Amino acid sequence: MAQKELSKLKKRRGAVKASLTRFKAFLENYSAERDHSVLKIRFEKAKSLLSEFEDVHLEIEVIEDKGDEGARQLFEDCYYEYIAKAQELLDSEERSAAVNRNEAGNTDMRAVLTQLSNLNTNEVSVKLPTITLPKFEGKYEEWLSFEDSFRALVHDNVKIQVVQKFNYLKSCLVGNAAQIIQSLTSTAENYEIA
Repeated sequence: MAQKELSKLKKRRGAVKASLTRFKAFLENYSAERDHSVLKIRFEKAKSLLSEFEDVHLEIEVIEDKGDEGARQLFEDCYYEYIAKAQELLDSEERSAAVNRNEAGNTDMRAVLTQLSNLNTNEVSVKLPTITLPKFEGKYEEWLSFEDSFRALVHDNVKIQVVQKFNYLKSCLVGNAAQIIQSLTSTAENYEIA
């Protein structure tokens, strides 16, 4: 009776070893494009092989009344090597997928930014009546009104070059205010001074 039971247990242990060998062969022929989903399933299944082997091997040792530490050690070494290899493959693919998602996100962000910049440059223009630039004579009580209008129309407009802004400023000044900057030549540096 014990001999029959021992034979069954050795067959079960052989089946567990064969499962580990098939897992090894799968890893050696692994292709990320073809086998990624299968690897996840096989990896989960392979994780239970060590405990299955230990259970069966222990029963065999009890029946034979002797220990076979060499067989156990060999199986464990192979098991940990193949499980680690599978985990490395899965981790590598997850990192690649994360990088690809990140790159795709960056591409999407660039597309959105491009569209937004196109919106700014392709805005529909509405023809409004021409606004005449305000004049400033140098009176203190008129300064805030002049400054607000000039800033809105000229100073804060990024499409106007600094030298042009200075020329617009000169054209807006009359009387005493014009005399103060009359000697300044039209340069970007002098606009900042004025």
